[in-house]
Amino acid sequence: MTHLLSARVTGYGFFLTLAILNTIAAGVGVDAQRIVARRATAVLPPELNPFFSERIADLEERTTELDRIGDRDAKLEARAKAAHLWMDVKAQHGSASARLTAAEAFPHREADAKALFKSLGLERQGGRLPWMVEDAQTQLVRAFEKGEADDIVRLSGHLAYFAWAASQPFNATMNHDGRDGGNVYLGELSAGDPYYPHQSVHFRVMGELVRRNRSRYLEQVQVRPLDVQPLAEPVEPCFRHLLGALGRLDDLLTADREITARLGATDGATLLQREDEFYQLLDARCGEIVVDRLRAGALLAADLIVGAWERAGRPVLPGLARPSPATSPSTDDAQTPPRSEPRRPAPAGPVAYVGSKSSKVFHRADCVHVKRINPANQVTYAYD
Repeated sequence: MTHLLSARVTGYGFFLTLAILNTIAAGVGVDAQRIVARRATAVLPPELNPFFSERIADLEERTTELDRIGDRDAKLEARAKAAHLWMDVKAQHGSASARLTAAEAFPHREADAKALFKSLGLERQGGRLPWMVEDAQTQLVRAFEKGEADDIVRLSGHLAYFAWAASQPFNATMNHDGRDGGNVYLGELSAGDPYYPHQSVHFRVMGELVRRNRSRYLEQVQVRPLDVQPLAEPVEPCFRHLLGALGRLDDLLTADREITARLGATDGATLLQREDEFYQLLDARCGEIVVDRLRAGALLAADLIVGAWERAGRPVLPGLARPSPATSPSTDDAQTPPRSEPRRPAPAGPVAYVGSKSSKVFHRADCVHVKRINPANQVTYAYD
């Protein structure tokens, strides 16, 4: 998020502070957002991949535009401000287990969520991410139906942004800046401040840590085409991603807190002086978690985009010809193994890929080479 909202309890009331951060070009997660967009594009079906691959720069631009302040309109700014959901709001200052319990009980209907936030004096601050995802995907369906290339890229980029937001822990909690747990917090700083990238645990983990390791993280974020499961109803999956992200929050908070204490970096000057050492230690403790969250975001983005395309009737995208069954590419080029899940002889949904028990080669269901596989040796995988 490009803003920080903090709530503190005094007596029976909340005192809220809203700070809109002035960024240079983009917000805290721009490098992470680009990784999500690029990895999501790589695993789109062959009917979609060429369209998005040719427009990857535009897609990344659209993915990050919600996190920019200088050149975005009021609608984009409103979307960015609401791209989170404080699922642990009833726990407030509770323990990690209390926050998870509160998040699990959080209402999944938007009207009920709004009523809860209103009862706590947080009507406009609690976020509405799952329903924004739903709205954006519906708009993308229309763009696919109309063949509007620019809108397809724009809305797919926004969905990639929302998928990133749903997969990172700090967007699912009121304790997004770590102050409730005693993590070093340097204040709400402007982009020109030398302490700006280090101002909170949110900025340090999801911003500066990713920036310093973006090439390696991009390489480590591997999503398999066979993992893509198109989503036609995104609200509940979005809740699952937020809940899964929240489950990693305490690991990140603890690592940041222990490393700053170990280095004596409890103020901006000391943290800046030892920043290289700090981020090396943070990478060793949190890098695997961050990569896992980026992977989850990329997969969710692909699921949302393919789900919208399928809802639109799987149209041929602008500038592309419909693949012929005789020339349809197999998944050989993806160089990815099949799912590690138990093989199911009779998938519940439409068959997406067909393989052989005696081979590691997998084909699209309409590929002519499928006919050459002995039916007794066929292994099928569905979109589910």
